[in-house]
Amino acid sequence: MTGKAVLIYDGDCPLCRRAAAWAEQRALPDALTILHCGSVDQLRAYPDILQEQCEDAPQLVLPDGSVLEGNALLPSLFDRLHTWRWLARAMRAPGLAWLAPLVYRTLIINKRTLAVLVYRK
Repeated sequence: MTGKAVLIYDGDCPLCRRAAAWAEQRALPDALTILHCGSVDQLRAYPDILQEQCEDAPQLVLPDGSVLEGNALLPSLFDRLHTWRWLARAMRAPGLAWLAPLVYRTLIINKRTLAVLVYRK
């Protein structure tokens, strides 16, 4: 991992907000910036990333300018977090790689329901 990546997330989704805050708290120094989709900073820096894309799946802009989304961003994101780099390696393993898309899609389809259940105050 070299350079800073930018995570762009759906700020209207409570589960997404919590996940982004969790990642931000665990990020290695100078490894990750977090932006709310549709924010002035996001629109200025990444105008090609549309609101619909962020609502469908978080976007991770890598230092080389490539963009990963959804479950494809998870290994690169975990590479940038304290104590979670092992999970990045595990997610890249051929025996486990098939599971991430299935789990991720289930979470996204149910994200608003899960937010209510998990983060009820």
